[in-house]
Amino acid sequence: MDIFTVKTELAAAVRAADIPHLDAYAYAPAKPVVPCFYAGEVTIDPNGSFGAGHDVAEVTCRVLVGSSEDADGQMLLDQYLSRTGEHSIRAALLAARGEPGEAALNGAADDLSIVRIDGYRMLTDSSNESFYGADITVRVLGS
Repeated sequence: MDIFTVKTELAAAVRAADIPHLDAYAYAPAKPVVPCFYAGEVTIDPNGSFGAGHDVAEVTCRVLVGSSEDADGQMLLDQYLSRTGEHSIRAALLAARGEPGEAALNGAADDLSIVRIDGYRMLTDSSNESFYGADITVRVLGS
């Protein structure tokens, strides 16, 4: 599994959903333009499929909105994390699974699932600017 391609396809899936005003990056941007989604840290379990020839990777994706004092930004974050709706990042990511029997992420993986959404909190970028945001952990299975 090519991790760079997986992260690129995760961002592409969010961009393809045409979520209003949301930028999507395949990497952790040094100076994010909010609101945004990005594919960040990756944890790889090379034995996650018990020798079946697959890697299991968990990609921590982040959603950032305005500062914590921004009630509108926090409401928008809630919409991004909703199961459905025009702002739903979850729906965009799950659409990238493809149909049953098809590869996920345009062939970059065998399958994916959203395993956790957590960490509603203040996050800072490399220039110490603060944003309110949350993590979406995506589990990806690939060979």
